[in-house]
Amino acid sequence: MRPKQWIKNLIVFLPLFFGHRIWDTDAILRLTLLLVAFCLASSAVYLFNDICDREIDRQHPVKCKRPIASGALRLPMAYTLIGALILLAGGLSFLLPAPYTVYTLISLGCYLLLNLFYSLGGKHIPIIDAFFIAVGFLIRLFAAGAISHITISSWLALMTFFLSLLLAFGKRKEDLRLMRDDTRTSRPVVKHYTDGFLNAVLAILSATIIVLYTLYATDVEVVERNGRHLYITVLPVAAGLLHYLRHVIVERRHCNPTDMLYSDVGLQLSVLLWGILYILSPYVG
Repeated sequence: MRPKQWIKNLIVFLPLFFGHRIWDTDAILRLTLLLVAFCLASSAVYLFNDICDREIDRQHPVKCKRPIASGALRLPMAYTLIGALILLAGGLSFLLPAPYTVYTLISLGCYLLLNLFYSLGGKHIPIIDAFFIAVGFLIRLFAAGAISHITISSWLALMTFFLSLLLAFGKRKEDLRLMRDDTRTSRPVVKHYTDGFLNAVLAILSATIIVLYTLYATDVEVVERNGRHLYITVLPVAAGLLHYLRHVIVERRHCNPTDMLYSDVGLQLSVLLWGILYILSPYVG
């Protein structure tokens, strides 16, 4: 069920953060329910993906220990658990007022359908496999916007999309490293990538995110809402992305951005500093 990966679902709080409404308790409660619902739904997705990948996972030095690949969790029980998780995720939406229930159910349905196509074949198509992942993040983002009554700007949507692509291709970089150790242990799609190509893609995506965020932080309307010193927040954004690129390209380690976020102090400090500066920006000068 990958509880370490649930951190990705914190994206549902981004609209509140960017809208400077982090003290809106009603919205926080609604979004917390949405967060739990997506954690349950993503767990169902991981289980189904493990069912589809069980033969490849059995060849993997680490993934072979997963419950389905190892045989500890039988397929009938796995399918039952998937159904239970989906029902629980959908059931949580009925704890919300009527309009929000509909928004949540539609969002969960789109997310599950997208990942069904991903698990059944989308993950084997180069480039498209990363786009599936990025669209999944956009679904969660727009669901959060509907639940919190915050319009998702084109800036936020684009930055989320390209950051999600960075996460996806960073994971492919990790898969490529594993393929060098044993071709049997890798995702089939990895054979369509090379180190040089992925390094170029990660550099392009990082540069795109920095440019987009710089344009966002200096946009006239955004500055009116967030204060004229918002441009300072570009510094930790650029530092964090360049720090990640150095680890991936120069040191050739921590290719998985999610794992790096849990363990790398430099990246953690960049995110923390950016958050503090962003929150304080409307109140400075």
